[in-house]
Amino acid sequence: MNLKNNYNFLIYSILYTSLLFGLFIDEDLTIGYKLDHFIHLQIIEKFDQNFTGTLLNFNKVDTSSHSPFFYIVYMLLKKISLSNELLLRIINLHISLLIPYLFYLILKIKDINNRNILIGLIPGIFFLSPYFRSGSLWIGSENISIVFLFTSFYYYLSFKNKDNKKFNLIVLNIIFLSIAAYLRPIYSLFSLYFFLSLFKDLNETKKIFHYILINLFLAFPAFYYIFILKIDFISLHISQEPISISRFINQFSLVVSILLFYSTSFIVFNFKKLIKSSYRVTNLILFSIYIFILINYFNYTIPYGGGVFYRISSLIFINNYFFYFVSGLGFIFIKIILIDNFKSKININDIILFLVLLFLEIDRIIYHETYDIIIYPIFFVFFKNCYFSNFFENFTKNKLIFLYCFSFLLPLMNFVKNAIF
Repeated sequence: MNLKNNYNFLIYSILYTSLLFGLFIDEDLTIGYKLDHFIHLQIIEKFDQNFTGTLLNFNKVDTSSHSPFFYIVYMLLKKISLSNELLLRIINLHISLLIPYLFYLILKIKDINNRNILIGLIPGIFFLSPYFRSGSLWIGSENISIVFLFTSFYYYLSFKNKDNKKFNLIVLNIIFLSIAAYLRPIYSLFSLYFFLSLFKDLNETKKIFHYILINLFLAFPAFYYIFILKIDFISLHISQEPISISRFINQFSLVVSILLFYSTSFIVFNFKKLIKSSYRVTNLILFSIYIFILINYFNYTIPYGGGVFYRISSLIFINNYFFYFVSGLGFIFIKIILIDNFKSKININDIILFLVLLFLEIDRIIYHETYDIIIYPIFFVFFKNCYFSNFFENFTKNKLIFLYCFSFLLPLMNFVKNAIF
């Protein structure tokens, strides 16, 4: 092991130790995962005591839209841990460690020639995320589902980056995505992106029928459970509020503001180029129209969620105007990267991916944590737009330092918010 690898090992050892310390002190920077942990344990106990009865009446047992498969998995892990809660949390912590490792494998596919040793340190930013940390220290569906989601990403990218297109890689992509979706149903939306992205390859290899058949086979148990047995634990949370213009405006504007937050690093290192693209009369007009629409139709009344910019606006400025301004900037940024200089082969896939991200919170409550971990491989690897791809291809020490400093902002803000409010 050379000096640089020793340096990387030291950094990850410190980050890993910080997680163990967080376990020791019962850390929960989100002020929510710990509470959910004990609720999950109660439902797991119900599965343990009366498995069939709980499974067949799940929509009456759990009202938080979690999947029964998630509770079944942790019921098995609870048995492995001999019902020792601390041991269960330790197992959960080490399962969560697969997330940065899988992200590293994904980045290696992108940097196939291992040109840049700094790339190995990018996954370390997860250890600064309050959501990754809390999801590692307390049981929940978030981290374990992302392990399988990232694995599906890995096999998809392995297929796309190989000259010899082996269908078994796609089969593995489907299997791991289906497990992720059974743990967290909303991740099934990524199947739409994968299908459209792989359509040409599947058509050329005459495997499109096999692809559809495997997906239908793996989806059948969920379909049977929800539509035949009528144990619908999903639509209840979607239909709590009628579909309206305000609901769509809420969702679009909040998600755009969250995506802008995570685009900060890419914006900073493309600032001159973006400013040049922004100075257009059409952008100013669209920005004004967007703000006007928000002022008249934005109506997010839920006392939690909303994302960091919405919370800053409501807690510090006691109004939504700062949020309107930031979301407006995010709207123009999205327009620049997806619409301006449109190139169908690149932008179509990016637009589909944006739509998937937009509807990840279809139940009207927009949580920042939904995007916190999965956004990194999407921005670093999946988005083909030059603003994102150039950031990775010309990765420098300054970019790495900025990423770590920026990633530290979120736990710092959470700490300050919890201390003051």
